[in-house]
Amino acid sequence: MYAGEVPVPLICQAMGVDFTDEEYVSEAIRLQCIGTLSAAAPGFEVVTRDMRHLTQAQRRDIFLGANDKRANEQVASVRERHPLGLLGGNVMKKLTGFSRSVDVYGNSHGVDILAAGAGILDEADLRQAQQYPGMEIMPIVSSSTAARWIMRVAKRLKMKIKMLLVELPDKAGGHLGANNAEAANKTEDFDPVAIREGIRKFAPDTPVVLAGGIAYRDQIQDALNMGYQGVGIGIRGLLTKESKLSDEIITSVYLNPQYNVVTNDRSPTGYPGRYLDTPEFARTPEERIAYAQFAVQNCVSCIAPGECHFLKNAKDPHDKHFCIGQDLPRTRRGESGGICFVSTERDRIMHDPIYSDEQGNPRVPSLEEAIDFMLTHDAPPWPEKSEEKGYS
Repeated sequence: MYAGEVPVPLICQAMGVDFTDEEYVSEAIRLQCIGTLSAAAPGFEVVTRDMRHLTQAQRRDIFLGANDKRANEQVASVRERHPLGLLGGNVMKKLTGFSRSVDVYGNSHGVDILAAGAGILDEADLRQAQQYPGMEIMPIVSSSTAARWIMRVAKRLKMKIKMLLVELPDKAGGHLGANNAEAANKTEDFDPVAIREGIRKFAPDTPVVLAGGIAYRDQIQDALNMGYQGVGIGIRGLLTKESKLSDEIITSVYLNPQYNVVTNDRSPTGYPGRYLDTPEFARTPEERIAYAQFAVQNCVSCIAPGECHFLKNAKDPHDKHFCIGQDLPRTRRGESGGICFVSTERDRIMHDPIYSDEQGNPRVPSLEEAIDFMLTHDAPPWPEKSEEKGYS
């Protein structure tokens, strides 16, 4: 696969806080895809505890320990079912548990591909990955410039990067590889053809996978025609029975045209993000103060305190940053009021027939149904925008 002798299988990308757990990943592998676990808070359930009586360091240690334990359990479970399937793990450099997660996946001897993003990898990161020769690192980048930097560092270490993943900020969901929301929406700055040609100049033989805005057969073919060796998918997998996004949130929120896709700078990570614009974003100053007080007193340091934009602005009743350590687990638990990450393709795929029953009511397909539909249907025209203004 790395030599280009066989096609890169479809990569079912990871989604943090356990949305793509061992059940989802195992099904992806059964369908002959590369399933990817996420190290971003698989032990999210500990945040439901009232930990205000503990120090911040104690809360952090409990949180990171729960993530390590759960990640090990997930790898073991997938490997028990699929000893020979291709298994990926995803780590985010921005998170405090980044280096611990690299070690957990590496020491498990069960992860084949380590996808690493949310920051540009440096020499220390690559040296750490070198300790696990059975686990190939796949940097996630959004430009040829970022890819060139990482490849130069790897060359200095006499380390071979065998695959890259390009994720397009103007189309992908979740956190985006751009300086701000305005930059993330500039489609002209993220031309996948130009990015691929740029990478060819310094890494002509390295397979490159494209992700962001891929949900149909013709989009996959377009990526291959551009010179990419494979594609990664996110929202197609998220909106299925195997993902741990609840059926209720899928049908009432994700498949609800009332909720618009928005891109903004409210994430505590400092990266722009793409979400559904739900009513919960609109908090009064009084609600904001109560929300911030609870989140600060239960902070698990998922992002280093000195780098967390939510903590920096927690005392401002008008600040719009959210606590991802509280809000994303809330969505994972099937509760309202959380964050709903989404890609631009949501506006199109929500109208696909697999997402409604014979009476026209919203329904949740299986991962197998979703992938089969994607591989057999071309992208329809973009639907007309709803007149609803949403909740921004």
